[in-house]
Amino acid sequence: LYQAEARDFESAMGKYRAVKMAIEIANDYKGQDIYFPHNYDSRGRVYPIPVGLSPQGSDAVKAMLSYKEGQVLNRDGAAWAFAYLASLYGDDKLHFDDRVARGMELMDEDYKDADEPYQFLSHQIELRKVVEDPKATFNGRIHLDACNSGSQFTSALTGDVRGCEATNVIPTIGEDGLCDRQDAYLLVANKSIELTNSILSGELSDEDREVYEELLRLLKEHGRKICKRPVMVSNYGGTAGGRADMLYDMFRDLKIDRKYITKANAIKFAKIIGDSITGVLNGGKAFEKYIQTMNNVIAKGGTEVVWNTSDGFKVIHVKNKQLKPKRISIVLPKSRRYTDIRNIVYSKEVSPSKMRSAISPNYIHSLDAELLRRVALRMRDEGIESSDWIHDSFGCLPNEVGRMLEITKEEFLEMMEKDPLSFLDRELRRQAIRNGVSEKQLSKVVVPNLGIVEFSKVLESEWFFS
Repeated sequence: LYQAEARDFESAMGKYRAVKMAIEIANDYKGQDIYFPHNYDSRGRVYPIPVGLSPQGSDAVKAMLSYKEGQVLNRDGAAWAFAYLASLYGDDKLHFDDRVARGMELMDEDYKDADEPYQFLSHQIELRKVVEDPKATFNGRIHLDACNSGSQFTSALTGDVRGCEATNVIPTIGEDGLCDRQDAYLLVANKSIELTNSILSGELSDEDREVYEELLRLLKEHGRKICKRPVMVSNYGGTAGGRADMLYDMFRDLKIDRKYITKANAIKFAKIIGDSITGVLNGGKAFEKYIQTMNNVIAKGGTEVVWNTSDGFKVIHVKNKQLKPKRISIVLPKSRRYTDIRNIVYSKEVSPSKMRSAISPNYIHSLDAELLRRVALRMRDEGIESSDWIHDSFGCLPNEVGRMLEITKEEFLEMMEKDPLSFLDRELRRQAIRNGVSEKQLSKVVVPNLGIVEFSKVLESEWFFS
């Protein structure tokens, strides 16, 4: 526990240093044009090359940046600007008109109480200029985030209707006729509460009963926060051990009584949350099982796995076997202790097991990267020039946010209507046959098909990106 808390301290110091460096860079470039060249990684995701200050930084770092070319807000732009202020504060689950009203109420609110405090303050300052002078230029960035991008894609790929509803790919209409916001994290948290209550109703030792009562308290008070990360990584090769490590860290973050902060209790908690994910989001595990099986079939021949996205990006998925690392011990100037530098060495031989654990997240990342490229190019073609991108979070100036949201839905719909899973399956089977795999072996690999999703309904979903 001491070592874990020491790592927490080092992490906090690292964040402090990162913000300090960003401030120094921002001061050097203040008032000047700044350019952020980007590059693609092997999945097609885009990353800014500069370090320290970038549009993909932390809350404090992102708050330092604004678009050079601002705009005078029209009626729709002003509404989006106020709604975004509410979202940054933490009221992102309200319907749009309610978010607009809430944003107007937050114009004098203390930024320290906001979920994203520094972006909230930056946005608040920009809005005050507009309130004082409606013809003032607004330069702030508004971002819309996918509602759990990984689960949206895996639910859509596998026909998981319930998963599509839970992640707002297709809308859920309430009795009032409005589109209700579904929250997969909260659904998993509620199911975790049910499972914990069920465990508590059975025979337990006094010690175990005390532990499960504490876990139940945590779920009731912080359920959504606790379940968010385990749900997010469930589509990216998440394991029970990985969930346990996350929850062990969460115990410390929530500052619970130290006697409960044990690996054994984290494992118990991970089991409850893992069981709760099943039933709410079934597409992730179904897709993972399929693509990992195909990886095993292809990679056992000692080759990489290759696929193409529908817009033509070629992904080469390969992991090489790791050899014994080289260690070098040195004493840095003015240091009183040795520092070990560990150089990881890889062979030319592929590692099917490492490829197996990484292929599901890599494929899903290649899809969200394709959606980003499609939306970016459509926005460019329609003359929307001020924009920035963080994987499954798309940003622009307020007047264009409504159109950006429409484009995002249209491009996602076009991608899904092309049936990317069938396209992937054909590519992988052809590759397997070239590697000498028989048709009989391939016939045992089943493509997941959990149901039929009416993808056109995404155009009506208020919460697909929000």
